[in-house]
Amino acid sequence: MSFKLFNFPYFLKEAGTLARKDLSSYILSVLSLSMIFFILSMTAGLGYSMSYMAESLQSEAEISVYYDPGSDPDRISEDLQEINGVEEIILIQADEAKDRMVKLLGDDSKILALFDYNPFSEYLEVHIQLDKAEEISVSAANVEGVNYVRDNKEVLTKLEDISAVFNLAGLLVIAAVGAATVVLTSHIIRQGIYLNRDAIGTLKLLGAPDGFIYLPFIINGVFLSILSGILSLGVTIMSASQIFNGLTGSLPFLVLPDYDLLLTGLSIFTLSTALLLGLAGSLVGIGSTKPKK
Repeated sequence: MSFKLFNFPYFLKEAGTLARKDLSSYILSVLSLSMIFFILSMTAGLGYSMSYMAESLQSEAEISVYYDPGSDPDRISEDLQEINGVEEIILIQADEAKDRMVKLLGDDSKILALFDYNPFSEYLEVHIQLDKAEEISVSAANVEGVNYVRDNKEVLTKLEDISAVFNLAGLLVIAAVGAATVVLTSHIIRQGIYLNRDAIGTLKLLGAPDGFIYLPFIINGVFLSILSGILSLGVTIMSASQIFNGLTGSLPFLVLPDYDLLLTGLSIFTLSTALLLGLAGSLVGIGSTKPKK
């Protein structure tokens, strides 16, 4: 009996038969793997979002230079422009500074109504190269007429640290998900081979090659993993939508990645990971049932 790929519909049918023989275990395995892939998707999404935020803030690195009343902002701007690493300087008027704070505070901006005057002062917004932030801040503070220099280097450093933690956690989650998926899928395959051991023995007596015998089990394992990945994506999309809407509503100043682009990337990542892990788990399961030479 030769093994032909044009018999693929037959293999699909056999894979479906294998799943129905132990349907309860198959459904429980799908649900378990779905939760595992959901954790993987959310961890990957959070890691990517944190990295995106850190990179976006780095590309828009700036310091705020406040000067003494009566000082000439044009003259201070000229002095600041001579500092190595300064890219652009923008004068922010007091009214604009207040408007920015109102947007930042959201509903809490009502507290500003308690003031009968504008509590904000004008300042210079200086866009800089992040790797030279410390040197620029020191040089800017020494410019005549400058009263105070505020930078966000500490915030960026903490954000980078958080991003690194998420990336490390993502690698650990991928390793855990990989191990759990391979173990669970291989268990299902071994169980299927055991339940069909008589039929497998008959096929071997008839001269059927291993490819013909075990391909339905491989398809079964891969479909198990991919179906779990699809279900997890459904939960991920619903969860991500709620998280994005909540963040953009309550924290509008956050720099978030494009929602559609993020979901597309997560879908490709989750399904490709499910495919590879399902295939690996199936091969491990089949290999563990063969007698050792």
